[in-house]
Amino acid sequence: MDSNKITTHIKSTSHEQIMRKINYLVIVLSIIAIFAGGITLYTSTVQDENEVKLSMLFFVLGITLITIGIIYLCTKSKYDVYKETGSPTKLKKYYFNKKNMGILKEALVAGSFDQTKSVAFVDNGDAHMEVILSKDNAFSVVQLFEISSFSEEIVTPVYYFTGTKASALSAYLKRCEKEVSR
Repeated sequence: MDSNKITTHIKSTSHEQIMRKINYLVIVLSIIAIFAGGITLYTSTVQDENEVKLSMLFFVLGITLITIGIIYLCTKSKYDVYKETGSPTKLKKYYFNKKNMGILKEALVAGSFDQTKSVAFVDNGDAHMEVILSKDNAFSVVQLFEISSFSEEIVTPVYYFTGTKASALSAYLKRCEKEVSR
């Protein structure tokens, strides 16, 4: 076993610059959907026997509202933000060909993306870059991976960029995204 193998993964690492916030609007809307679903379910049980179709419609609508409310409550009630600016963050994956790994490694180590050659992103590459970007481009976290034999190998440690370096990375990613559409 390689003793120099990198084991820190971008998703499993707790990033000090990122904090979790509660999305109160989603919580309120989820509770309203669950409550409305409950009322609709109750309405389906008190219908007259002559109104079977309407009763079934209310039953399905009630179950659907409750399910949507629970799913949203469990999955969308919290989100990550960059502490310094309060800007929401988002994890993105960019796939590319392994032959371009050197270009990206050098750019990450140098922390400079302005003069870096663009890499074409593809739908199914044999390597990928995972990036956590803040919406305002003031913060980014990056890590490179290689895909081999149905497994994902970590190639680089986790790199953190703030300020102008994070903005430069964001601009570089946009430049590379255009490269694929040519």
